[in-house]
Amino acid sequence: MSRTHKTKLGSKLSNLKSFLKKALDTPPSTPNTNLQITPNTNLLGDILTLNLKDYHTLLTLLNASLTGTTNDDELLLENLIQLLSKLPADLERNQLTDALLTKLWTSLNHPPVLSVGNAFRYRSADGSGNNINYPLLGAANTPYARTCPAKRIQPLNLPDPSDIFDSLMARQDKSFKPHPQGFSSMFFYLATIIIHDLFQTSSEDSTINLTSSYADLSPLYGRNQEEQLAVRLGRDGLLKQDCFSSRRILEFPPGCAVFLILFNRFHNYVVGELARINEGDRFTERGFMDDEKRYDEELFQTGRLIVCGLYGNIILNDYVKTILALNRVESEWNLDPRRDGGRETFLSRPAPWGVGNQISVEFNLIYRWHGTISLRDEEWTEKRFKEMLGGKEVGEATIGEVLKGIGKFEMGLDDDPLKRRFGDLKRDPVSKRFDDGKLVEILRESIEDPAGGFGSRTVPKVLKSVEVLGIMQARKWGVAGLNEFRLFMGLNRHERFEDINPDEEVVRELKRLYGEDGVDDVELYPGLMVEKTKEAMNPGSGLCVGYTVSRAILSDAVALIRGDRLFTGDYTPGHLTNWGFNEVGSNKNVSRGHVMYKLILNAFSGGSSWFEENSVYAHFPFVLPEENKKIFEGLGIAERYSWRRPGEGLQEKGGKVIV
Repeated sequence: MSRTHKTKLGSKLSNLKSFLKKALDTPPSTPNTNLQITPNTNLLGDILTLNLKDYHTLLTLLNASLTGTTNDDELLLENLIQLLSKLPADLERNQLTDALLTKLWTSLNHPPVLSVGNAFRYRSADGSGNNINYPLLGAANTPYARTCPAKRIQPLNLPDPSDIFDSLMARQDKSFKPHPQGFSSMFFYLATIIIHDLFQTSSEDSTINLTSSYADLSPLYGRNQEEQLAVRLGRDGLLKQDCFSSRRILEFPPGCAVFLILFNRFHNYVVGELARINEGDRFTERGFMDDEKRYDEELFQTGRLIVCGLYGNIILNDYVKTILALNRVESEWNLDPRRDGGRETFLSRPAPWGVGNQISVEFNLIYRWHGTISLRDEEWTEKRFKEMLGGKEVGEATIGEVLKGIGKFEMGLDDDPLKRRFGDLKRDPVSKRFDDGKLVEILRESIEDPAGGFGSRTVPKVLKSVEVLGIMQARKWGVAGLNEFRLFMGLNRHERFEDINPDEEVVRELKRLYGEDGVDDVELYPGLMVEKTKEAMNPGSGLCVGYTVSRAILSDAVALIRGDRLFTGDYTPGHLTNWGFNEVGSNKNVSRGHVMYKLILNAFSGGSSWFEENSVYAHFPFVLPEENKKIFEGLGIAERYSWRRPGEGLQEKGGKVIV
């Protein structure tokens, strides 16, 4: 072989070796700006020690690094060991050996993410133990996290929060703007439940979150053991009929409470089926004769896992799909953070899962969506505030009086959820259930109620005190400004006020409040509320919120679900039972992969058929029926669904087969 050919061969194989080294190696967990200089070695001498079998081993290794899997019959590890044993004891061999060790190490989780311990089988009442190594991560009654460090010097004289609300946030008379994608109030009732599932700031210490940082349905089940026991029946794994734990949800329009009652009924259905099916003798009652409480506990906790599974599937398959306008196109794709992502390869490094979650103060502000309140719910809220203020108009009340009124209302509710009043609804004295017809009426009205859109000047004036408190709270937390947060999220900086919102009046007010050169002084919360909203795009943009919020909530949704051990590694048939796992799963051939129908149809399955089985009200309640009609006619599938209002023209046990 000539010297020229040897040099070319050495160069090519040097590149191959470098590629293989990178393929085997794992990127550092933290950035390293130090350049690593690799000394010259006798590469050609190393090459000449290899034979054809060794080159085949290198090619097999390359393929495994690209695919993330190996074929047992190729004996890759064994052949690689033989290859390494032939190389001289120099830097090249040491580097490849170190890379092999790294690959073997990273094949397992360090420390382990999952445990077989009984303490980690179920969701704890307060959310602790989700991360088995850091059990308090994301637990209730722990401090909020901070997402973005606030490094910029803040101006000392910030604008008056009341002035900010009046000039930038307040909904003007007769200026209600329906949601551009035809969202119903039901969509935002679920948003309200999710928000109060994750954010409940302590009135005594605003750094403390009273609820867990996981989607564990705490508004239904309670934030701690005491609240959980209060909503449970104490036998057979059941919840008290048509009850939920949260007092605060009763301060919202009745559709929010009905949503939780649907989950209550689904839970009681689930535990009844678990006991009846008794899969693998797991719930054999006689096996618990020595401890009836343990029988109740096993049924309840398994039932909760299944119900939370449906909750998570509704979030991903109905809620997020609607946010991304995937409900408007013929596509099976969805942004599902639970994907395992496969094995690590040279081209891909899957995101970690089951590592826990901790809610931050920034996202407490991001999820304040009061501008979407409908006209109907605005009127309801005005009446509710007037009741809490003893007949006084909210516009005449101070912030202190509003807080006192809310506190008095919550304290006036009975500790027993079964005894709490819910509008003018009355419980059946025997079954303790609310009348199905009344609940269906509230549900129908909520599905037909047009929600509002996002943007500046959309918040009902009745919520001024709430918004002013939000601005004050954000300042107390010391959150970063709008531009600082955008840069942290990988978004470009708003260089002009017109970049925040091109509306001339909004720009004028922003300059008046923050100064002509104060674009970097615009605070996070007001900035998020007034930022220009995204145009509708099908698919891509369904929520039509500001770009900062839209980008942030997708990252948060991935963190919320993918970080939850009980939605990922421990979301298995072994934990939920085979029946439970299938019962709450999504089927792309039914309801276009949506699952809300499982919650609604189950809640009203007895007696008269309030909903036809293919009712658009049951299957797609997050969008107005008339908007759904346009969508489905465009897709050519409108005839597959019933467009009758719930209860109209139905016979006993009527309905059609779902298609």
